[in-house]
Amino acid sequence: MKCRGENHGMAKLTEREAKAILRLRHAGVGYHLLAEAFQISSRTVGSICRGERWLHLDSEMEDYNGTNGKAHAKTSKVC
Repeated sequence: MKCRGENHGMAKLTEREAKAILRLRHAGVGYHLLAEAFQISSRTVGSICRGERWLHLDSEMEDYNGTNGKAHAKTSKVC
């Protein structure tokens, strides 16, 4: 099994932080402010919001895009 999320050796965020980014972005907080708050790049924030990173957080994304956790990276519209 591949390491993913916070179990990956290169992870800069915990799962809790990644979920917080999704919630805050949905509430209207901008990429740059989120990036600064979590000490990551705004590109990384965008990747999380689009479902390109932290893919296993499907249940969290379901709350925001109405896809029942079936969103694909290219079709997800969380942010």
